[in-house]
Amino acid sequence: GDYCEDVPMEKQGVQIAQWTREKGYDLPENVAHAMAAHNWHATKTEPNNLMDWSLFLGDSLTGLIVASTLILPSKKLADLTAESVLKRFKEKSFAKGTRREDILMSEEKLGLSLTEFVTMTLKAMQKIAQEIGRVDLIADDITKITTKFQQKTEEKKTYKTMEVKVHE
Repeated sequence: GDYCEDVPMEKQGVQIAQWTREKGYDLPENVAHAMAAHNWHATKTEPNNLMDWSLFLGDSLTGLIVASTLILPSKKLADLTAESVLKRFKEKSFAKGTRREDILMSEEKLGLSLTEFVTMTLKAMQKIAQEIGRVDLIADDITKITTKFQQKTEEKKTYKTMEVKVHE
């Protein structure tokens, strides 16, 4: 995908469509629009139909589901329940980056209550758990990314300290 350091935030969701077309694939315009709209706060491509809203709202919900899975002893999607996800949803300190206000739009934009949306999304993820990867491996990747970020932050602090000493 295009969620990487090399692609600026305002291009995430747009760049992948360009790469797909450059590889010679026929990408329908409505699919390209949905991909851009899933990051509409940055791309300014607003969701305007059921597919767009499903992708946009599902993006944040799937993140909450993965986070909820990671705290299970087994770290298996199969062991996660919709009730557990809904409980975590109410905990503002859990998965702080989750856009809860967006997920709550499921009733208005998709015609699904929060419970229905969580249940449907969790079941869909559980059905394809093998294809989307092992969550424990995702946890390892998150740990690596977090460690790398912390190292870069420490390097910046060290550099700024050195810079201040040079200018004193």
